[in-house]
Amino acid sequence: MDIKFSKCIRIIWPISTVSSVFYFVMAYILPITDVAPPLAVPMRALVESLLLLFPPITGGVVIGSRIKSQKISTSIENDILVVQLDRSILATCVLQLNSVTESVKIDEKGEHKYVVSALLALREGMDDYTSMAYEVGTINQEPFIRLFITARGDSVTSLRQQLQIDSTRCEAILRSTLNTVEVRRLRGEELREAIETMRETNLETRRDDRTSRDETHKRIIVVTGTPSVNPKEETSQIGTFLVGLLRQGYNASLTCAFKPANPGREKRALENRWKKIRRKEREKRESLSDYAMKERLLEEYKEIGNVDAWFEAGIYVVIQANSPNELRLVEEGVRGLLISIWGEKGSISLESAKLGGRNSYRVLNRRAVKSSKIHLKRLVAYFNTPSQQLPVVSGKAAPFFSIPENEIIENELVIGRAVFNSRCLGKVGLKKDWLREHIAVMGATGTGKTTLVKRLIAELSIKTEVPWLVFDVKGSEYSDLQEGGFGSVDVLIPGAEDDFVLNLFAPEGDSPERHAHITFTIIRELLNERDVSSELSPAMERLLRESVEKVVLEEEEKTVASLERRISSLDARSRISEMTRDALINRLQVLFREPLATVFGPGKRTLEISTLLDRRVIVDLSYVARIGGMDAARLLYNVIVKRVFDSAMQRGVTEGLRHVVVLEEAYNLVPESYTRSSAADVTTGESMVMLQRATGQAVVVVSTRPNISSNILANTSTKITFRLPYDSAVGRKYLSLDDRQEEYLQSLSVGNALIKLPDVSVFEIETLMPQYGQQESTSRICNQIDNKISKGADSVCVEKGEAPKRREHVLGEISGLVTGYLASHDFVTKGQLEEFLANLNYGDIDMTQEELIEELISLSIIQREALPVVKGGFVFSVPGNANESIEAAISEYILEKSNEIRKFEHDGSETSPNFLVESNAILIVPERIRISSIEEILSTIKKCMRKMGNTIEELYVIVRGSIAAAKVRERIEGIDGFDSVTIIPAFQSSIDRMISTCTGSQMGEKSTIEKSHEIESPLEQSNKTIKKSKASIGGRIWFGLLREFLSVSGGATEWGDFLRFISTTAIQSKKARSVPLHESDGMRALSQMIKAGECHLLRLTKESKLHNLGPGRWVLGAKKFRNIKSIALDSIEQKLKSIERKIVSNHYPFDFCVGNKSYAILPEKSRLKRIISSNSEATCDSCETHEAVCILGDSSVVEDDATIPDNVTIRYWREGISSNLGSLFMVE
Repeated sequence: MDIKFSKCIRIIWPISTVSSVFYFVMAYILPITDVAPPLAVPMRALVESLLLLFPPITGGVVIGSRIKSQKISTSIENDILVVQLDRSILATCVLQLNSVTESVKIDEKGEHKYVVSALLALREGMDDYTSMAYEVGTINQEPFIRLFITARGDSVTSLRQQLQIDSTRCEAILRSTLNTVEVRRLRGEELREAIETMRETNLETRRDDRTSRDETHKRIIVVTGTPSVNPKEETSQIGTFLVGLLRQGYNASLTCAFKPANPGREKRALENRWKKIRRKEREKRESLSDYAMKERLLEEYKEIGNVDAWFEAGIYVVIQANSPNELRLVEEGVRGLLISIWGEKGSISLESAKLGGRNSYRVLNRRAVKSSKIHLKRLVAYFNTPSQQLPVVSGKAAPFFSIPENEIIENELVIGRAVFNSRCLGKVGLKKDWLREHIAVMGATGTGKTTLVKRLIAELSIKTEVPWLVFDVKGSEYSDLQEGGFGSVDVLIPGAEDDFVLNLFAPEGDSPERHAHITFTIIRELLNERDVSSELSPAMERLLRESVEKVVLEEEEKTVASLERRISSLDARSRISEMTRDALINRLQVLFREPLATVFGPGKRTLEISTLLDRRVIVDLSYVARIGGMDAARLLYNVIVKRVFDSAMQRGVTEGLRHVVVLEEAYNLVPESYTRSSAADVTTGESMVMLQRATGQAVVVVSTRPNISSNILANTSTKITFRLPYDSAVGRKYLSLDDRQEEYLQSLSVGNALIKLPDVSVFEIETLMPQYGQQESTSRICNQIDNKISKGADSVCVEKGEAPKRREHVLGEISGLVTGYLASHDFVTKGQLEEFLANLNYGDIDMTQEELIEELISLSIIQREALPVVKGGFVFSVPGNANESIEAAISEYILEKSNEIRKFEHDGSETSPNFLVESNAILIVPERIRISSIEEILSTIKKCMRKMGNTIEELYVIVRGSIAAAKVRERIEGIDGFDSVTIIPAFQSSIDRMISTCTGSQMGEKSTIEKSHEIESPLEQSNKTIKKSKASIGGRIWFGLLREFLSVSGGATEWGDFLRFISTTAIQSKKARSVPLHESDGMRALSQMIKAGECHLLRLTKESKLHNLGPGRWVLGAKKFRNIKSIALDSIEQKLKSIERKIVSNHYPFDFCVGNKSYAILPEKSRLKRIISSNSEATCDSCETHEAVCILGDSSVVEDDATIPDNVTIRYWREGISSNLGSLFMVE
């Protein structure tokens, strides 16, 4: 009966709707327009009432029946909850938070504020299909804190991938903003228990099966309105709520569900209120209350103006009890808690509802029951962590570290105080002689490394006469040592100061042979460290070694210019190919250009590093790093360190501490990633450091991440390690930590570190701020600490000043936000990162955006990789995720270019292609290719081809960089099985040609793509011509300059402007370039580009203007020339059709044939040469015409010695298109 009734209603609904519309047209519309007379209807009111009511009633019945018949299924699949409603799917994952730290901080005004960075970072990665919920509560006297992430879509597989990305991003954000937090993703039964905590007891319960529900003993309290925000030093509002539940023994949870929103309606409401007050002012009716209202409106408008700080949120509390009476008592108690915590200074309202129906499934996925827009400053009242000590959720007690006896750790160079059970105890100092055995300081950015080193340098300067030298890569870390009050401190800024000139090849006390060998080794290691395009071949190494030796041993003027001359001159005698010589000079450009050209160039007086070793010196490398890049800074870094260590070796074995050198950002000197032929090899930087112990030379190695040489770390007797959230395994290895101690290392507070002293087990210290000049302050503060200890203070580490730490704290917060932002995106371009940073407040650290990005890169907080296919040319990611980001960026570019390309549904293995198009496959290799990794790349390609079998005709492999592509092409040349493999560099033009080849009509023809493992283009043909020629280095530079000038000119420039550019550039190069450019070489390069078809000449007159080009001689790029030619062909074909001439097209080498003639319009040199060199009687083999007409753009297309056959007519476009058409297209 129900089914028949439902079918009838479904039929009646459209009929009644159509009838209502028909009646409305006949009774009202047509009579109004005088098309038909008014319709006479008996009982008009009744009929119209029925017609008006019937459609909505029947529609409501139909919709209700559909809702009732909908099947809702719920299931748990490993780590996600899946709720399916017909075709719509909701998936939820849960992150459990343990050992959280307080989220209350003190601002500059001394007021307590909640930390909002986590909420902002979470919001950044959310979209319209994602929501989150922060839930706290207690169940059976055990508190919990959880973060629910819910995504909506139509595929469980895609939702699982989305939740995996979101959960990883959220975990990174939480770890960076809550220092000691432990985040765990719930699975299986744990997930089921978390989901069912405040909901039905059986997830598989059907919606219409009400017998198995227990709604009577569960209830929802919906919270709306504006909450009070009341952070305190000792308590937070969430912590107070949890403490209240625990004391009363309630089972309840508070859920804050949120997603991004825009303040449109709220903004308009404020504007209307503002207009009313302004109207009163104009009418002279304003009052004091209106003036106060204006102030409040301005403050509110400032908040609303920040659209990134608004959320659509729903707050509700779910309570449960064992009986209806108990439920009523619990509800009253929870209501009282809510009003006392969030209603004190705010205006909230509470509304009760039963946990059933729609609410039940909203609570299941932790979505909002009743939502409203709320600003970040208010929402944070519900999104904070407890400051009070609570079981499970509060931070764990520190693992046990035994504290050595005072006699062992209380030494002269005081750097901190021992910490035991969160209490500061006695002083910790280093012996002066311990520095001879070297110190390693490691830790994440903003944790206190530089502060510790400055403290050590200050103690050393106050209490000893030992000189020191500090490398300051950033230029701002150690500047305050100048004001330390312990004597003169020299600051040297290489490159920015004219008197800082080093003789790179002067032995300066070392033997010439040894100095030449070490200098060669330093340059080789630094070049090999960069990428495959910088690696030296054996021939290059030999040429570099011989050239360095000649400069050191024979040259009087030992400059980098001498090195360049030697490399060029050794070529003929050593029979090394010209390409090897040019490639080596190209790799050494970091030496030949600024600022190193000035630093290592000739000078009136060169600086000897040995003269600095009896002074206190800061070497500021920031200028070199900013102008020449980190490669230049790294090279200068190594050269200076070598000179310092050479001077130490000249001292020989000596007692006592003689000199200290601080290697800030030491991975620039001795990174673990230096290329080695075997595990036993020791790099130059390592050997320099490891040989210094007996000479009295101390080395302090400072690094943000412990990715410096393992040999160096193993040979430092004192190791001080601050928080390492990502590399704790390295800290565990060198400090010999257990599992709990390693976990603790990941969450150390700022300023705290684990220290390993000689012959002493690891323990924790609280580092002290540097005290410059006077020692009374130290004793005074120590007395204060002793007084606080006697009073029983819980934690008395008071010597950390807020002002000096502000920069580190700000950098730490920015690092967390940027890490979360990068983790929430597949890839981030430079523009996107700059836009994100523009919304952050980092004024306290006095940096520009560019400087901040470079700072984050140098500290290994973010990773930057060059990729030409994205806007800005760079891709940013979290460390270790660069390959995934590059692959995502290339994939997005490919998908944007064509709708015919589809993703390959693979199993996640690296041997599966990324895309399929027609019968071709595309494989992206995002890794940076080195010579040593080419075999691995070939293995991946083989596996991919074997996996695809005969299902594809061609496999396109996209690799990073043209040199990498050339290396792989060279390697696979002639190897069986790679005939159908095409290697493509990750450039826009190369990928565009690949896509057009795959999707075009001529796909697979050899004229479009050769089976030589590359896509040929005029540019690449030109490059081949260039490689075969005997051009100089200057000639090669000319090719790049001319291409760039043509590109920035939009592909078309006048001949006179082109010649002026060549002349001007040649004149300027004599002043600015290390390689002079000659005008003759520029003209020769232009001629070769025209010959190779990379650019074309076109002469126009007033009568023959074409497109937007005026009269004159034009130089056109290949792409612009093709567009111009296409326009010309269209014009001619339209003219011919207007005079009814039959056209036959695509008879190569002709553009079309008409009657007994074949025509070539603006042919290239190669095509014209083929036409005039044909020995056949018929000019066109297809239609057997006997006459050919070539319309040329410029006379330069015809070779001077070319012989024009009688049946070939040469005409020029400048003669005028009308005259050409009139005289050339007449058919006999």
